[in-house]
Amino acid sequence: MYSNNPIISFDPDKIKLTTKDSVAISFHPILSENSNKLQFLFDKTPLSSYRLTLLPKALTDFFNTHNDSLKYNFSTKEISDYGSIELAIEGTQFPAIIELLTEKGKLVQKFFVTNPTNLSFALLKPGNYQLRAILDSNNNHQWDTGNYLKKIQPEKIIYSPKIFPIKANWQFSETFILQ
Repeated sequence: MYSNNPIISFDPDKIKLTTKDSVAISFHPILSENSNKLQFLFDKTPLSSYRLTLLPKALTDFFNTHNDSLKYNFSTKEISDYGSIELAIEGTQFPAIIELLTEKGKLVQKFFVTNPTNLSFALLKPGNYQLRAILDSNNNHQWDTGNYLKKIQPEKIIYSPKIFPIKANWQFSETFILQ
């Protein structure tokens, strides 16, 4: 769930997640400090409908204002409606941040790796995706721009030359070599 204003706190007692049959579901809310986003992690069942209800004052934003009653209905699809990428990371340039991007450059998922490993990008909506690696030379888990005055170069970014055209029920296996 996204907000126009930065959310600074939330009251989980005023948030309810239920199935279409009004059965309560336990969830774990995560407030992203870097974006105006509140995520709800819970066990999903394919082809199911859910309702998220936020009672008044469940959210508090940066300006100390609160929400009114909010209701969201959503449903899940069958697992076969999604695709996946199985990725083998090889090479000698570690640590690295591996990011999966949409064709428009929007970040879908990222991993931090410190040695050769296998990664799985699952439940991807059909569309075109690209991979990039940020060689995190200072091991701070983010890309650094460098510093002209100190003659420090920005951290290197490597784009995979391959575009992944993900389709429903498709799986790609690929090797990404960091050199």
